[in-house]
Amino acid sequence: MMHEGESLNALLFMTPGFRDEVTSDKQAVIFALTQCKINPLCDFLIFDPSRTERKPFYEDDGRSLIFPYPTLQKKVYAKLDQYPDEESLSDSVGYLVSTKFVIIFMLAEEY
Repeated sequence: MMHEGESLNALLFMTPGFRDEVTSDKQAVIFALTQCKINPLCDFLIFDPSRTERKPFYEDDGRSLIFPYPTLQKKVYAKLDQYPDEESLSDSVGYLVSTKFVIIFMLAEEY
């Protein structure tokens, strides 16, 4: 079980839209927040430029965490996927890994 603020060991992947359309400074903020907040119980983060709340909030019985991010041009998702074991993930990516978790960063339109 992970504790608040504990970092998850995961492979990180970016979709072409996230890589090309989100500036590197905003990517860095999104990566940092994701590393701190995503876990098997809260496996979906939403960075939403249209939200006006001042603080992040949970939805879907705690499975989704929404971050208001008014300076983003487009909504961004960070999605945690869990493979059955390290061997399964290693087979999927084609090299040996020491985790069963993958975090994918994408634009909402790429989901």
